[in-house]
Amino acid sequence: MTYNIFISYRRDGGFETASLIAEKLRNAGYNVFFDLESLRAGKFNEQLFRVIEQCKDFILVLPQDGLDRCMNESDWVRQEVIFAMQHNKNIIPVMLSGFQWAETMPAGLEGLEHYQSIAAGSHEYFDAAVDRLKSYLKSKKGFTWKKYKTYIIGAILLLSLATGVFLWHNYEENQYFTNVCINQTKLMSSGIAQINLNLNIANGAYREWGNFRKRQDNAKPQDKEKIAQEFIDWIENSKKSIVFPNNEQYKLSDADNIILEKHKIQSEEIKGFYFQVLPQDPEDVLFYLSSLQENAKEPFMTGAKDKLAEARCKSLEYFATAFYYSLLGQLSTMPAEVYKEFEKWLPKLNNFAGIPYRITFPESETQGNAFIEKGNDVLKDVGKDINYLDDSMEKLQNQIDDIKGKNK
Repeated sequence: MTYNIFISYRRDGGFETASLIAEKLRNAGYNVFFDLESLRAGKFNEQLFRVIEQCKDFILVLPQDGLDRCMNESDWVRQEVIFAMQHNKNIIPVMLSGFQWAETMPAGLEGLEHYQSIAAGSHEYFDAAVDRLKSYLKSKKGFTWKKYKTYIIGAILLLSLATGVFLWHNYEENQYFTNVCINQTKLMSSGIAQINLNLNIANGAYREWGNFRKRQDNAKPQDKEKIAQEFIDWIENSKKSIVFPNNEQYKLSDADNIILEKHKIQSEEIKGFYFQVLPQDPEDVLFYLSSLQENAKEPFMTGAKDKLAEARCKSLEYFATAFYYSLLGQLSTMPAEVYKEFEKWLPKLNNFAGIPYRITFPESETQGNAFIEKGNDVLKDVGKDINYLDDSMEKLQNQIDDIKGKNK
């Protein structure tokens, strides 16, 4: 430990005052060396000299007749004072009751009486004497627990309070974020369940188309129109089951937007799912069912129409799967608690049963884009078939018109 004040004293008459001075200075924040005289033996004097050498201030407590023994060259106090004087320390003599400077100073201590000293003989004015002593010191105060204990305890309490408030606020914010995500998971899962239900309707219509085509192939000419009308009516009734979203239930408040964006979740993606994907899906299914009705009205059935019906249904499946992967991507960016809510909806998602739902966002993007590409490829093929079918129908109609003209 490093000291900056050394206190030299005699046990007889000086120990009590020296110990009190040491205590008050320590409480004030000074590093004080106050040794016990009984320990002075052997090489301890060398350690004392090293301490004196590192200290700036040297306090010498002088009781009555305190310098009489200094006539002896081996006297400890004499050795300490001479060493301090030789090393130009700031020596402050503290004179107790009854002490007087000798007319002839012991050898080596000449001039000690000229150092700035204080009188500390009165108990009544002892604190004032110590304050005066402090004003003579060259040493600087260090840290003292007693002095700053109240402030430190207060600071610790304030820090604990601030930490508690921060943790509570952080807990409340995280809880709010989790609740927002769970609520959005519920809404998005409800939306994908609607897409799944509409896809079931489209698949059912395609199967019914297959049944209708078989009946047409095996029917007598006079029964074909009736069979076609029955299919058209069946499709019309299926249209009533198509689920359209209720836009009023899909909402994101400003607070929801802020908390989602803060956690790196793009609320615009969620809004796009609500207000673009969900409204478009039932329209696509309705268009598909209507196209089947129109095809059923045609007097001539071809394999191209069967392929057209299959391809359009397949494109609906591919796009629905892409939407499902989009939902899984959103879930991957949210707290793990959202999966508990999502799992409630799995029984209503039969078209996606074989797809793992705990995937990363990059995986969802890759898979989603792949299914969008598949859907677009199918629609391109559909376009080619439509053009081919239109050309064939136009040629066939021209042939019919020629025959009618010749018969006239």
